[in-house]
Amino acid sequence: MTHSSVAVLDHPAGKQYVYCATRGVVGVSAEDGDLLWTFPEWKIAIANVPTPVPVGGDLLFLSGGYKSGCMMVRAELQGDGSFAVSERFRLDHREFGSEQHTAILYREHIYGVIPSGELACLDLDGRVQWRSGVEAKFGLGPFLVADGLVLVLNDQKGVLHMVEASPRSYEQFATAKVLDGHDAWGPMEIVGNRLFLRDLTTLICLRLPKR
Repeated sequence: MTHSSVAVLDHPAGKQYVYCATRGVVGVSAEDGDLLWTFPEWKIAIANVPTPVPVGGDLLFLSGGYKSGCMMVRAELQGDGSFAVSERFRLDHREFGSEQHTAILYREHIYGVIPSGELACLDLDGRVQWRSGVEAKFGLGPFLVADGLVLVLNDQKGVLHMVEASPRSYEQFATAKVLDGHDAWGPMEIVGNRLFLRDLTTLICLRLPKR
């Protein structure tokens, strides 16, 4: 199965639509729909959920669950007009991977909840900058970045954490129990200064403080 959404890659050679299909990743011309390249090396046996993350130029970050880890690939234009897709780096799932939610690119670093349940920060060369540790785990909980902060929710306890979005270290500013239910997997959304989040049975709206 694949639950991944289509991503827009603003490639130097022209805009592309990129999709994680069942048999690999594909890049399609946004101009005429032509299939430009395929990359069968990225497959997830059970379900591909996260969406590809363009990180600039011809680079694309891929991550997933079910022990797939993550990968940075380059879709490079060749002299004959074709594309060659190559692996820049690949990390084991014990280092970085995002099973339920798409990793977030913010200021040249990538943030995500990895299979251990920890929040982690990765640089664009594949080096893990920090992990939140055994005392701060989030299961499959959702996360987003806003105003220099990572907001991340524990999917079973319903505790919302406010963390600095910085590669220096894991620095937690505040926590609050905001949900009583379970399976809080749904993506969070910010509209203005209001944060919407939910679990299996309840939808809530929080007003965020000004910074």
